[in-house]
Amino acid sequence: MTKKILLLCWIIVCPEICFSQPIYFPETKKEEGLLQLKFEWLTLGAEFESEFLAHQGDDAFSLQKGGILHTNRQKNRFSVNKLTLIPQFNFKDKIYFYSELEAFVNRSELDDTFFREAHVTFFPLPQLFIKAGLDDRFISPEFSAENDAAGDDKRLTEVFPVNGTAFWKDEDVGITIGGNHSYKEKTTFYWRGSYTNGLNLRHDEITRNQIYPILHDDRDTSNINIDLNGEKDYGIGIGIRHLLKGDFRFNVFGFYYNDHLAPTDMEFLRDAINGYNSGKRTHHLVGCNLSFKFPHVDLFSQFIRARNGTISRNGFYAEPSLYLTTVQREFLNGARLLYRINYLNVDVGEVANVSGNPLLWDRLTHSFGFNIQIHKYVLLRNEFHWNIDETGGTPADVGNNEFLSQIEVKF
Repeated sequence: MTKKILLLCWIIVCPEICFSQPIYFPETKKEEGLLQLKFEWLTLGAEFESEFLAHQGDDAFSLQKGGILHTNRQKNRFSVNKLTLIPQFNFKDKIYFYSELEAFVNRSELDDTFFREAHVTFFPLPQLFIKAGLDDRFISPEFSAENDAAGDDKRLTEVFPVNGTAFWKDEDVGITIGGNHSYKEKTTFYWRGSYTNGLNLRHDEITRNQIYPILHDDRDTSNINIDLNGEKDYGIGIGIRHLLKGDFRFNVFGFYYNDHLAPTDMEFLRDAINGYNSGKRTHHLVGCNLSFKFPHVDLFSQFIRARNGTISRNGFYAEPSLYLTTVQREFLNGARLLYRINYLNVDVGEVANVSGNPLLWDRLTHSFGFNIQIHKYVLLRNEFHWNIDETGGTPADVGNNEFLSQIEVKF
């Protein structure tokens, strides 16, 4: 079945290759900054983030299983959150290398450093790329959102959507191949395929405070090697991007990933969820991104349905935003108002103590944001996240809302 799908995709895009024009690939990410060092083929940049965090926290439920920590820190705090070095290499627009070496403060307030991204991209044809290394899954809004932000900023908020934390926050190691094929100037058909190590099924919090985690597709930050022996995760996606009139365009992208639960994943589920003893190794997801751009208005939405063993996770979010900008001023030249609603439903069937286990709660988050472009390379983010958790028990509600104000400077 998989071979038939791949063959069908190739039949669709192959005739376009000979007639396509070179177009922009979001995979060739480029970062610019205030003090960026530029040479003929090498660019060295950096990104600095500092933030103020005001958040709620309680101990209504404290899950101390499966390696999960419940470290409730109720104090508001100001912190130097992250410093990222960004070396970039470009050889005659045929070979790109991009990496992010990130030093940050984690939820336990401990310093950590690791490669967030490191990948090289080849262009054997103007419409075809091959990328190898460590990078985000191609279902991230970084690759299909139609707003005017660049790279990771396309998600618009510092805090990830619940969908992001659950499914695409972490990077994976492997190979991605893709093509963009234009048709009559205004329409672009594109496709992506990936063959990677795969992500583990673990946990992560939707808040800065280390409480009430959700199930999360997780990478091993200590390992950036391509595993030649283990089972692999393969993904495929097909999309269309169309300019209707003026500055109105839309982008639709459907995708599918398939893998198997590793023995460590199954051990985690049995340890963290009372009564879970299934031997099923199903581990896949399917979904769609939909993005619209109007003059000064952007809308991005995503639906994902995942199956992990006997657990089903369904996530949906929609994020409209209003963006105002002017080129007549160097400072305070842009602002964005945004709202996001994100729902995550978890269905586990007959499992004991569901109400006391935050991994199995249904989640609803309302996010409100106001971003101010102080300078081309300086962004002030202000965002409030109202988290509504359906615990299914007593108490029915927990306190984990938060407000974040962050300054981001690109050097």
